Amino acid sequence: MRNLIKIIIFLLILISCKNYSIEEYPKLAVVKTGTYEHIESCYFIETNDFNVFPQNIKDSIENYYRKRIGEPYFKKLKFDFGYIDSDKPIKSSNKNSKIDSLLFDYWEKPEVCDSTYTYPVYTTAFNIEIPEIGIKKLAVNLVMDKNGKIIKDFQYPNFENYAVNKKIIPIDSVNSILVKRKVSNDKLIVAIEYDEKTNSLFWIPKTIVSPGSIAVPSCFPEIDYHFGMNMFTGEIKEFNEK
Repeated sequence: MRNLIKIIIFLLILISCKNYSIEEYPKLAVVKTGTYEHIESCYFIETNDFNVFPQNIKDSIENYYRKRIGEPYFKKLKFDFGYIDSDKPIKSSNKNSKIDSLLFDYWEKPEVCDSTYTYPVYTTAFNIEIPEIGIKKLAVNLVMDKNGKIIKDFQYPNFENYAVNKKIIPIDSVNSILVKRKVSNDKLIVAIEYDEKTNSLFWIPKTIVSPGSIAVPSCFPEIDYHFGMNMFTGEIKEFNEK
């Protein structure tokens, strides 16, 4: 009987002891989407081909990206899609472009195009993909007018000014802390978020306690935020800090 009790206690200990291994934690952060500038133009082109843009605009956009994120990360940029907004009809011979001469067969055409902007206005949506350090997709969207004036910038710091040795700290550094703190990997995700106060990007590990649903009293998900790690300095921010 005594031996049976010992066996039961031993089995309970084994069940309660979780093996925390860094290999069991997320290797990729969730996709970080970008924001856009809504422009009430009379005409626009939507394209998945960067070559649709005029060469001078392409040069201005590429030079700006180089300045903002540095050459190493610029080389990792992948064009996703773009818009050209105009107050005049746009012609494109590129077969990969979706052209809307916007006579508005289904929508009412604005009586006057938004005069706030100097047309044409160019929107580009690029992604940085560095899966080897945990970045699945980081959107870097930019809106520029025909004179090269930035209308809407992406909310990230200048990477080269902040990165340690010009490199972003990998997601495994976050996972190492999660292992030490014995945070369960069940329903755990790692997000990338911009902190305006410190002008920096953070790795944010969090557990989805409850997804939320309109069918239950709370439609908002219940999330347990563990900590934030500055992607450039490695500084840890605890969410219980005031």
